[in-house]
Amino acid sequence: MNVGLLTDTHYGSISDHPTDTLDQLIQYFRDNNVTTVVHLGDVGAEQGKKPYETLDYINTIFNKLDEFETYLLRGNHDVRDFDPQTLESNVDGLDHCVTGSVRLTGNSDTEMLLVETATLINGHPAGYIPDDTIPDIISFLTEQQTTQKYILSHYPLQYTRFYQERPFFNVQPEYAFPINKPLLNQKITESLTDITVEDTEFICGHLHPPEEYNTKTKPYNFPLTIKEAITGFQKDDSGQLEFYENTTLDPSDFIYTL
Repeated sequence: MNVGLLTDTHYGSISDHPTDTLDQLIQYFRDNNVTTVVHLGDVGAEQGKKPYETLDYINTIFNKLDEFETYLLRGNHDVRDFDPQTLESNVDGLDHCVTGSVRLTGNSDTEMLLVETATLINGHPAGYIPDDTIPDIISFLTEQQTTQKYILSHYPLQYTRFYQERPFFNVQPEYAFPINKPLLNQKITESLTDITVEDTEFICGHLHPPEEYNTKTKPYNFPLTIKEAITGFQKDDSGQLEFYENTTLDPSDFIYTL
């Protein structure tokens, strides 16, 4: 079972047309027998858009993915106007909008856990892990029969020093990490003797590195892979939004075998 990943397409933030980069990646999925695609969130860009426009953007992306079994982990740009049921009912090509967690199991001893992390708090998009999902994460981490585990989310579930030191963390630290992350850390601490850190890799989007970024998390040194956006924007050092389209994309980085 080959799983392809997408993240932070932000369709509509630059133009009303999908990028060549996205089309090339989807063709690479076809060529490499991908059967399942997981979008890690921020499909569209709702700022300045009417809800129906954002829905059109989301539809356009998932129409391209109609041949695959598809899952969406909503990001902060996806939660303001649409709940999961609305998206599943109104977006052709979207099979599953994840609530809580979903486990993907293939033919090998490798598994994926998809974890919902984006929600609305007082009407504003924020990172939050559903409380009843934290036991699912701990159970997944402590299982011994699986030799390789991937935990996928929109927001990263652990701190990373590199992004923690970026300027915007001083203003809005919860923007990049789930605000109830300390509860998850507490539960991991309680179960740490049963967890093989080297067998687990966290994968997220949201942070828009210019190319795939691999690091270790704080405080447990889990491997973390931050996927590059297909189309997106980031803040430069002056705080201005910098729009870009990736030119460094390595399609093989976006396929995982279960």
